[in-house]
Amino acid sequence: MKTLLLIVPSLIQGGFERVCVDTANYVKDEMNVKIVLFDSTKTFYDTGDIEIVDLNKPSVDSRIGKLFNVLARALAVKKAKQKYKADIAMSFGPSASLPNVLSRVKGCETWVNLRSYMDLSNHRQMSLFCDRADRVICCSKGIEKEIRDNYNPGRTDTVYNPFNLERTIDLSKAKEKLPLKSEEEFIVSTMGRDDEVKGYWHLIKAFGLFKKKIPKAKLRIIGMGDFKECKELAADLGISDSVEFTGALKNPYPMLKQSDMYVLSSINEGFPNALIEAMALDLPVVSTDCLTGPSEILADELSKDIKEVKCEKYGILVPRVSDVPDYNSNTLEPEDCLMAEGMIKLASDAELLSKYKEASRRRVNDFSPEKYIECMFNLRI
Repeated sequence: MKTLLLIVPSLIQGGFERVCVDTANYVKDEMNVKIVLFDSTKTFYDTGDIEIVDLNKPSVDSRIGKLFNVLARALAVKKAKQKYKADIAMSFGPSASLPNVLSRVKGCETWVNLRSYMDLSNHRQMSLFCDRADRVICCSKGIEKEIRDNYNPGRTDTVYNPFNLERTIDLSKAKEKLPLKSEEEFIVSTMGRDDEVKGYWHLIKAFGLFKKKIPKAKLRIIGMGDFKECKELAADLGISDSVEFTGALKNPYPMLKQSDMYVLSSINEGFPNALIEAMALDLPVVSTDCLTGPSEILADELSKDIKEVKCEKYGILVPRVSDVPDYNSNTLEPEDCLMAEGMIKLASDAELLSKYKEASRRRVNDFSPEKYIECMFNLRI
């Protein structure tokens, strides 16, 4: 039985951390799997019976400290590869992939997982990954295309994130104390941390326009962070009473299921897990056509950089939004108006709403654990 080391900085709440844990659980019957962490003190995900190897190399703040930490992590990873006689070492995220490619060991393949479009922003680091990794695994075809166009990688593959449909549905049925919802109320939800890459100022402005057409509308932002600037923007727009910030929820799915529509307003994504999670709960979706991810999910093709609202096969795509933060309530960009247009189009058409509810549930089956396992083992894992 082959030994697989899955290397990740920590298991705090996040997309590639979840993929790491899911990968371990999906292949544990076929491989000797261990999750290698640099810091196990803030563990969010339940790893069950998967063995955890804590290298005890937490992050540091100073620039010199960071440099020495990378070297210390690389040495610790190399020792782990040798100790456990690893056949494959697969890392998730740049801060895990850097020590992975710097600690190559004979007989152990080095695999780098790219799970975010932002991973591509560091050209020198990407060149190192593509030069030293035996395989670069991408979470979307858009990311794989960018790598092939801009670097000289060896072997690249696209493996979409796995998604456990049954688990999400079961979690959505948990008995949680939820806010009361009237029959007239129309809830728009989104899910993600307080980060400018999520483009929430665009969504709040678009929602302000949406609410003028759908007066009983409410926006619910589920995710970790204080959202200070977003709250101030909502107040300036006079819609504070209709915008709810829930904070991080251990189980967000009952609240998500209570929604009528899901909107993804991101500037960049790799493969947006939250979009798939919303679709699994039969939510019709509106999403920006950001560079990678949403178009592949909703239109089954690479991003086309659209300039208008497009009703695609599995949901509505709206144009990409600016990455320049603008929390001024007196300014509106054309893309904000188009996002609102897509939302209004969906909410105002009962037939279209029903169509995309059904399409969401149908599409999510294409990202099942079985599909993921098949793809991974096709890589000769």
